[in-house]
Amino acid sequence: MHHEWILAPEPDTSLVQHIAEENSIHPAVASVLVSRGFDAEKAAAHLNLSLQGLHDPFSMMGMRRAADRVLEAIRKKEKILVHGDYDVDGIAGSALLYTFLKSHNSHVKFYIPNRLEEGYGLSERGVSFAAEVGATLLITVDCGIGELDEVELARKSDIDVIVTDHHEPKSDLPRAHTILNPKCEDQTYPFADLSGCGGAFKLLQAVSVELGEKREESFRDLDLVALATVCDIVPMVGENRIFARFGMEILSESEKPGIVALKQVAGIGAGEISAYHLGFMLGPRLNAAGRIASAADGLKLLVTDDPKEAGIIANRLDAQNAKRRELDARISDEATRMVEDEFDLSTTAGIVLAAEGWHEGVIGIVASRIVEKFHRPTVIISIDGKKGKGSARSTRNVNLYGALEKCKDVLTGFGGHQYAAGLTIESDKVDRFKDKFNEAVKETVSIDELQPKLFVDAKLTIQDVDDYLLSSLERLRPFGIKNARPVFVSENVEVVGDPAIFGKGHLKFKVRDGGSVQSAKAFRMGDMIGALSARPRVDIVYSVRKDKYFGKESTALYVLDIKVTKTHVRSPE
Repeated sequence: MHHEWILAPEPDTSLVQHIAEENSIHPAVASVLVSRGFDAEKAAAHLNLSLQGLHDPFSMMGMRRAADRVLEAIRKKEKILVHGDYDVDGIAGSALLYTFLKSHNSHVKFYIPNRLEEGYGLSERGVSFAAEVGATLLITVDCGIGELDEVELARKSDIDVIVTDHHEPKSDLPRAHTILNPKCEDQTYPFADLSGCGGAFKLLQAVSVELGEKREESFRDLDLVALATVCDIVPMVGENRIFARFGMEILSESEKPGIVALKQVAGIGAGEISAYHLGFMLGPRLNAAGRIASAADGLKLLVTDDPKEAGIIANRLDAQNAKRRELDARISDEATRMVEDEFDLSTTAGIVLAAEGWHEGVIGIVASRIVEKFHRPTVIISIDGKKGKGSARSTRNVNLYGALEKCKDVLTGFGGHQYAAGLTIESDKVDRFKDKFNEAVKETVSIDELQPKLFVDAKLTIQDVDDYLLSSLERLRPFGIKNARPVFVSENVEVVGDPAIFGKGHLKFKVRDGGSVQSAKAFRMGDMIGALSARPRVDIVYSVRKDKYFGKESTALYVLDIKVTKTHVRSPE
């Protein structure tokens, strides 16, 4: 499918030159930053990441009160329960706090709800468990902001609750001892886009400071914060980029038995860890436990000191992930056929799909795949009798939480944020929800605005693509939401040599512009081999990446779209 190409306006050339010279980067990268709204000061901060750029945890409203309560529990040897969510964000954040508290207080336990039996969030069963073990302090991770009844139950059991969460708060907040959520109204914290684990880390930082520990002590667990930040797909800007960059460096050299075992089953060898490794290799294995079994396994893996136990758990998670992939493939195929058979995309802005028998542990992944294929905010609902559980994902230009807010009269409950959400619904209201969700999305964007678009940062010639450009681009890593990998366009370049198919329908070829030749790869574009074999001139949109082949590194263009501009008869060999 060809996309509409949208080229960024020409940036201020004097500012581009200033940023390039001051930061020793390629002018094309400076141009990208200016086009994205960076001034000189912000560009310098973006390019020169430092742990000194982390905000003071005590600037978060409620932090002083929360840290004092945790300190009191540590000093009095109170029993503490860390209650997390069942995804990577919740697991990693719970492991982070559990390990820290365990090092200061032997009376700490953790609890992760069972997705299939308890659902999302702080659960009644979790509160009951806290009471059973005699906990007087319960700290939530990546949940709690919407669980008013469960917090009230804890209060009645004389358990103080500190909520650390990053999901959008509703108008009514739980009556917790303290709420730490950068998205709350009147919140004073300067960065609202932390992951759940990121919020838990800020609490850890605050308590560590109060205990008189060196600031660097808290940084040793940034590997877990990086894992959560990448896997929860929060905006890769500000503190999140700092967490991810430095956390991945720690993770690449980690000797934690759980991390070592997880990397081993994922087939990750020694060397640099990238966001790809976290998001597509490590994260899915941790998530698999919560999707189809018990997420507690993932947490146990991250906190164990026993390499043998770590190996056993990691292999179990790997097997569960294989099963998850099978479920994902089957349900994704079924959902795709439903969209193609039942929806007119010329009038549909928001997609809602529901069926009996869909495993609720993988419907979030399926929703993401449908969004990627059809470019529409999507809700996938697993029906079980009279009830349904749904998982929703969105496009970059639709606030999913806002759309669901307009549908709340037909939902039993919902929660989440701009890009991802979960919901519950009575099965007889699904049809009404389909209509309301479609209308809610239409009120936000037009059908035309949902058509696939490629946002191009700048024009380049092939001669511009060199090692200096690549090294400058590397300084923008890690990439993610609000910090997308830069995309370039080169016009009227000549295809040279013989294009070839590799892998499952992927295309590789070479392009020439003047005296420069560059290798290119176009994934899932094998059907264009006929057109490119004629060696036409083309316009290409691409990113520039470092390729490795048998240990040898080279620069390659990863092509996102191709338009043939001029064909000619191929000369005989």
